[in-house]
Amino acid sequence: LTFMKRLIDNGGQATCAELSLKYGLHASAYVGITNGLATHIKEKINCEYAKDGDREVRFPVLFVGQFIGTSNDYYIWKLRPELASALTKIKLDDYPLYEPEKIDQKISDRLAQIIEIYKDYLHKHPETFGNELYKWQLITDTKSMNNVDIALELSKSKYNLIDNQRLSTVIKQLAQDKRNEFNSCIAELFDDSLPLFERVISFKKSIKDLCEYMQIKSLPGDERTASALLACHDYKKYSFYMDTYYDRLCKFTGANYASAGSRYIGYMDLLKKLEIQLLHDEELYKELIELTKGYEQSSLLLAQNILWVLFY
Repeated sequence: LTFMKRLIDNGGQATCAELSLKYGLHASAYVGITNGLATHIKEKINCEYAKDGDREVRFPVLFVGQFIGTSNDYYIWKLRPELASALTKIKLDDYPLYEPEKIDQKISDRLAQIIEIYKDYLHKHPETFGNELYKWQLITDTKSMNNVDIALELSKSKYNLIDNQRLSTVIKQLAQDKRNEFNSCIAELFDDSLPLFERVISFKKSIKDLCEYMQIKSLPGDERTASALLACHDYKKYSFYMDTYYDRLCKFTGANYASAGSRYIGYMDLLKKLEIQLLHDEELYKELIELTKGYEQSSLLLAQNILWVLFY
């Protein structure tokens, strides 16, 4: 029932990797829970497992779902309607939404340490903050832009928020040749009614399909490009990402380094925890707000900038 509560909280559907990142436990634990519960149900009501060739498949006892990803790498579990309906009649308040993992305190302590390190750095090098104001200028300038124009703005060489060297030409070509289709790909990425994990994976596949006529390998469907588009679209909810400093952040805090396709989600989880630490430090927060006066304000971007400066 803990598992079911987490699925319901996540909108009634998720991958095992998404549940692991958001609520705790290893992804394989959720697979084991699913198999065990399906076995009990089969024994109780004497139903048959679905078949995949000669192999018995247990997931359909509980879920309807689909594979997503460029090579069907991930399977999204979605509660069967009759099961979702039955669960509304059960009180789930006593079941934990998140795992009380021991590592959480270590991560929290390390994030607090990052705030202290940054305060010391900022006071020793106050002049360097001006070098980062381009991000505030960007979210201010793109606030009223349409989807494709945001991508074109990000492709300019003055920014270092996507892999400009490899992707700028591709983005410009897409905007010229397939503007409407490119706009639709980005619009789907921005659709908050769908889980972020699903949107990031689908964006990668959609961009790959869209760029097929170019016959190139470097495509702007990666997690870093997706993060930059999302950050410009809604800078209070999303922020810029780069695998290099996410990897270093995980090593510093002891957090799990997520698998490809899930790294932006894992990174955002840590970033939001750092944002909370920053907001608790009223002196530093007020100082940073003053430094970004005149631009669109985002405490999440302030937290991102701390990681960028210390870990990039």
